Amino acid sequence: MSAIGLLVGAIPACGFGDVSDGFAPFITITSPVEAEVANVVSFSANVIDETGVAKVTFLVDGAVLTEDLSEPYTTSWDTTLGEDGAHLLQVKAEDLSGNRSSISKSVTVKNIKN
Repeated sequence: MSAIGLLVGAIPACGFGDVSDGFAPFITITSPVEAEVANVVSFSANVIDETGVAKVTFLVDGAVLTEDLSEPYTTSWDTTLGEDGAHLLQVKAEDLSGNRSSISKSVTVKNIKN
C-alpha cells in the first residue's frame, strides 16, 4: 500500500458539511463604545465561530431590536423612541451547530428635550 493509501486510511470518515462543534460563538459589542448615548446610535457586534454564525440577535432591555443573518452584524437604535435612563443592550449569537452565547452592556440614554 502506498503512503497516500495509508494516510487516507488513517483519516476518520466524516461527511462534508459536518459542522458539529462544542464551542459557542465569541461575541464583542463594538458599538456603542460610550456609556452615555443619545438620538440614533449604531449598535454593532463582532461575532466569531469556527463553524460559522447562523444568526445574531440584537436586544434592548430584553426586547428584540433586530436579527442579522450575515456580516456585518450591525443595526441602528433610535433612543428617542424610549425613555431616558439606564438600558441593557444585549447581543445573542447562534452558530451552525446550535451553540449559543450572549453578551450585555449597560448604557445610559440622555436625550436633550426641547
